Amino acid sequence: MTPPVPDVTVLIHRITKDRRAGEYRLHIKKVLNHKHWDKRRQKPKR
Repeated sequence: MTPPVPDVTVLIHRITKDRRAGEYRLHIKKVLNHKHWDKRRQKPKR
């Protein structure tokens, strides 16, 4: 993406690992902050 790039800060509640797929899963508890995001249109700001 070209600047300004959407940015978010989240609080992670738990991290789990799926051993079969070899993937980690981050369980988000709360979104703390966001930048360059249009809430009404649900799209990045231009």
